[in-house]
Formats: sequence, structure tokens, C-alpha cells
Amino acid sequence: MWPFVYGGLVSFGEWISGLGALGAGIYGFFNRLLIPVGLHHALNSVFWFDVAGINDLNNFLAGTGEYGVTGQYMTGYFPIMMFGLPGAALAMYLTAKTTRKKITYGILLSAAVSSFFVGVTEPLEFAFMFLAPVLYVIHALFTGISMAISAILPVRMGFGFSAGFVDLVLNWTNPMAQNPWLIPVMGVFWFFIYFGVFYFVIKRFNLKTPGREDDNILEEGTEFDTHSADEKYLVTGSRFIDALGGKENILELDNCATRLRMEINDVSKVDDTALKRAGAAGTMRPGGKSVQVIYGTNVQFVKDAMEDIMAGRATEPDGAIPEPAPASGASARASVLTGVPTRITLRQPLSGRVVPLSTVPDPTFGEGIMGPGVAIEPSGDTVVAPADGTVGATFDSSHAVALVLTDGTELLIHVGIDTVSMKGDGFETLVEKGQTVAAGTPLLRFDLAKIRAAGHPSITPVIVLNNENATVEFE
Repeated sequence: MWPFVYGGLVSFGEWISGLGALGAGIYGFFNRLLIPVGLHHALNSVFWFDVAGINDLNNFLAGTGEYGVTGQYMTGYFPIMMFGLPGAALAMYLTAKTTRKKITYGILLSAAVSSFFVGVTEPLEFAFMFLAPVLYVIHALFTGISMAISAILPVRMGFGFSAGFVDLVLNWTNPMAQNPWLIPVMGVFWFFIYFGVFYFVIKRFNLKTPGREDDNILEEGTEFDTHSADEKYLVTGSRFIDALGGKENILELDNCATRLRMEINDVSKVDDTALKRAGAAGTMRPGGKSVQVIYGTNVQFVKDAMEDIMAGRATEPDGAIPEPAPASGASARASVLTGVPTRITLRQPLSGRVVPLSTVPDPTFGEGIMGPGVAIEPSGDTVVAPADGTVGATFDSSHAVALVLTDGTELLIHVGIDTVSMKGDGFETLVEKGQTVAAGTPLLRFDLAKIRAAGHPSITPVIVLNNENATVEFE
């Protein structure tokens, strides 16, 4: 059958080669669509080599083609491979489940690096083409558009291996190269297009991209097996949903560093006692339909479990026990040094004026629901480790960080109030979860002016999460 298939693809390529920029776009589109079965090589031979007299690749490398024409069947791949696909990788990483991000990070980072530097895209494309075919069709469409735009613009570039950074640098001064500086400009555009579209489509249609697979997708017994932990959070999430009046009563579900933030259809159905029995440290009702359930620094896992249950992707497992709030809540604090007053002396983690915790305009902190501590009215922009320890948790919004000190004390440093709504704008996390830090190690950086411009109090609570009898002092 191969001679007939190959002959058909060659004939198709010869036909679209006469369509100018439109033909280049059609070629780019079908080139990507044929990759899953390897038939893109037949189509490539029409445009890159001398099957139909085009010989785009060899003419470019030899510098013997037609300036302004040669390279038009290669140029459009550079912005996609160097920038577009890494943007897609970032979107897939950010939409991965919290418990899956470690393995997802390794897969996507290495694939994005190979795509950018040497134009080897298959590791990244095969990571989602069968898990989420609709994304792959979008990717093929974007590639075709990039090829057409590049053919229209006065920009030409070629490669000897593939459309990556190495070939771009090596061929920058090739006599057939035309305005190569436009490639990074187009690339930045495609990075944001890929990131935005992939992020939206993945979240909107709940696509099973890397890190969002069903819970049984990971092999048991490996370092990435999270089944037992997931079951505990599924139980907690299921009981929270019941205590909140059922999934139909939950209109919106989000979280910050320590609490679930929800819009509830009928707040009278919320059972505060049942929420506490399920592991909540407390419940807040700011007004209207808003309800907040205070849990602790592992709240993201509970939120993920609740979303899975509400979407029908998971159910409460039989025989599992709920995961208690491990770093917050009255029950957690009572388990450590109960009845034993403890004075904890720390390096001040942020420059500014130290004030009592009661001045924080948020009951979760101001009333000590999360635990005892102090607060800082900041004048600086960098939070540092107040003692030696390990990073217990970081957050996507970068507005807070949790530490486990060498003596077992668990701390939460939360920059500003309601700053999670800034979604990371003006914040930068400088460490990773599990990283060992020494006193003075920078943990996160923030833009104080942006916090104030957004209308949020900048006061920063420093909370002891696992000892309700602690008092905090700064040296």
C-alpha cells in the first residue's frame, strides 16, 4: 500500500505548493496532523527536497535559492517549536493536579527544552495528542497559521535539523535568511496564544492532559503513587460537600493558602459542626452567598478532591479515613505541646513594624483561628526564613509560604490579606516545597505598591500552626 499512500501525499503536496502562502499554511497543518502516524515525512519530501523541484531545505543551506522565497516552508515552524509549544507545556503544568505536579514538571520541562533548543517536538506532542486530541488539532491549526503568516511576511529562515534555537543561531547569517529577528517577535506572540488557549480549553472541557489523569493512571509502588493520600482527601472533600449542602449548593469553589473560598446557593444549609468533624478549623461567612472553610496549608488537595467528586471523576473510597487539617485547626494544634506555653524566638522575616496579631483585619488570623503569632506592617519587599528549616508548602499565587522549623514548629507567613485574588501578580516564590533553608534565606518577593494599588491590606501575619500555646518573638 505504501507506494499508493506516498504517491497520494506527493500529489497533494505538489498541488498545494502552487497556492503560495495559503499552500504553506495547509502544508503546516497537515504536517502536524500526520505526525502521529509518521506520514509527515512523505509530505516533507515534496517541499524540503527535490521531489517536486522545490528543494527548500537544501537550497537554503547551500545559499543557492531565491532570496525572499527559499525558506518559506520552514520559517513558520520556528515560532511554534521554540515558543508556542513551551507555552502549551506551561499551561499543562499549571492545570495539573497538585499531587501530580512533580511528575508533570519532569515530563513537560524536558520536552519543552528539547522543543526550544533543537526543535524535537515529539516528546511534548505525544504527551497530549492522544490524551486530548482536540488540543492537537488546535496545535496543527496554529502551526498552519504560523506557516502562512511567515510566508506572507518578509521573513525567511531554514534549518539543517529542525526549527530550534541551535539551527536559528547557526543559520542567522545565511544569505537566504531574511529578517530573522522577526522570529523571536512572532514567537512571543505564539507563546501567549498557546498558553492562553491551552489553559482555557483544558480547564473548560476538563481535558486529561499530563497531570490531570484519573487517579489510577500512576503505577502503584512508585514515588509518584499518591493513592493513599488521595483517598484521605477524597473522604474529607466528600464530607465537606455534604456539610455544605451537596454539590448542587456549591456555585463556585476556589482556595487560598489556608481556606476554601466558595459561593453557596443557600448558606442556611451549611453545617458548621459537620465541617469541623470533617477536619475544618472553622467557618467564616463574609456576607451574601460567600462561605469560607478554614483548613490549612494542604487545602489545595481538598479542593482538588472536591472538584473531582463534583465532576463525577471520583467517589469517596470505602474504608478510607479523612485527612485531618495537618497544619492547622484546633485539633492539630492541640496535638502539639498541649497546655505547655512555648516562647518561640525568630529572626524577623520581613522588614517593617511589628504589630499584634489582633490588628489583622481578617478573623481567621486576627482571632487566632489558624493559630497564635504576630503580624508585620511591611516596609520591605522580601520575606526570608526566620530560622533553619524546610519549606513545607508554596502556593501558585506566591502570596504565602509555610515552613517546618528544625524543632518541628510549623509556620505560615502570609503576605497581605486577600492577596490570593491577585493571582500571583506582583509576587514571586523563590524556593520550592521540600527545600532546606537556613535563617535569612529569601523565600518570596512581592511588590508592595501593587498590593496597595489593588486595595488589599499589606499586613503580614506570621502564624504558628501546630502549637496553640506558643508566643512569637523576633530578635
